[in-house]
Amino acid sequence: MRAIVIIIVVVIVVFISIWLITHFTAAPGARISILWGVVQYDKQTTTQSDLVQLPSTLLEEFEPLKELDSEQLHLFLIIGGPTGDEVTYIDKTPAYRAERNYRELDARGLIQYEGQDDKGRHRFRTTEKGRTLHNALMRILQNSLGGYNQN
Repeated sequence: MRAIVIIIVVVIVVFISIWLITHFTAAPGARISILWGVVQYDKQTTTQSDLVQLPSTLLEEFEPLKELDSEQLHLFLIIGGPTGDEVTYIDKTPAYRAERNYRELDARGLIQYEGQDDKGRHRFRTTEKGRTLHNALMRILQNSLGGYNQN
């Protein structure tokens, strides 16, 4: 009985291995046939309609975000929204990097950086441009996740 179970497991592993090799080496849209046609299907392709379509004017609006590094983009997503002026963000980033990040967002018109207060907190105001971009990013993200809740 044990030998039969081992044989079945080996056959399953071999079948899965053959399928993985065949599937991942085939080009998108190719016909996949495994075990002499016992299993057949077409490998799915990504069509242009599957991708998020953005109007060219919106792509131009996103221009200020293109050269931000991940740390700066992360900061913008936290503080750049409509209520950004109301948040207190405790930035644990080293001071020289934090100031560089705030100044970069300011240089791109996404926030107005006002420097540090006497307690070392970074002071800033959101800009209309920053709020508009932040809102557009959030709408795209929420729509791609299946819905947009404006609350």
